[in-house]
Amino acid sequence: MSETEVESSKTFVMPAMMTSSTTLEEEMTNMKAILEKLTRESKEDEERIKLQEEKIAKLSRKLKKTANSIFYQGLRKGVHPH
Repeated sequence: MSETEVESSKTFVMPAMMTSSTTLEEEMTNMKAILEKLTRESKEDEERIKLQEEKIAKLSRKLKKTANSIFYQGLRKGVHPH
């Protein structure tokens, strides 16, 4: 190989290495951002689930109260459940 080819080869290898390094850094940055987003979304989902569970519990209590009220009204009227 001539000296020009060797120098040309050296200058070609360096940018390729730097590009790979930058790409790895970008990938790590992207992965970190994705992880942070997923963590945030997970917390938001947990909050939504908690609110839904509270609503379900509230509706269940209301349903039970209403069912008991209907049951006792029926007893007062002389209607007996089967």
